[in-house]
Amino acid sequence: MENLVGQYNGKGIYFFSGEIHQLYSDIELLRPYFVCVVFLHTKNWAEEELRKLIDRLMSHGAAYFVFHGNRCERAHDIADETHARIIPESEVTYDNVIGTDWFEDFSADEVIFSAFCGSVPADEYLDQFSSFVVISIGNDTENALIRGLLTNVQSTIDMAISRPKTSSSH
Repeated sequence: MENLVGQYNGKGIYFFSGEIHQLYSDIELLRPYFVCVVFLHTKNWAEEELRKLIDRLMSHGAAYFVFHGNRCERAHDIADETHARIIPESEVTYDNVIGTDWFEDFSADEVIFSAFCGSVPADEYLDQFSSFVVISIGNDTENALIRGLLTNVQSTIDMAISRPKTSSSH
């Protein structure tokens, strides 16, 4: 897969960027299970488009979502709503829940640190946890910045760890 940009702890790192509706076909290439990090640089993303993308990601093995950027709390809610539609609440357990998180006031490197070091899929998905999928929805400069942070994830994580923290997670 040409979207493979590296590895972290033996798991592939895949990078996708562009408009939300352009990413649907790329999702076909993914295999379960993965942590999905979504950077929402653009302010005008459509909820229905994001809902369709999240639905596709979940059906192809997304086991944990991390959102950052514009209206990331709403994106987090859409992921939770999509999960509830796919798996009825009465059937969700600690072992099969699809985790979600959002980071509004964090830098991109802090989000990558949180996603790669703290976003662990539920037990049902853990044995087949194969990769990290990073999606950047923004202009060419914003997308290039995120891709650059992924070229040496360990350096990005080290940079996030060494910076004094001023934000808190949600």
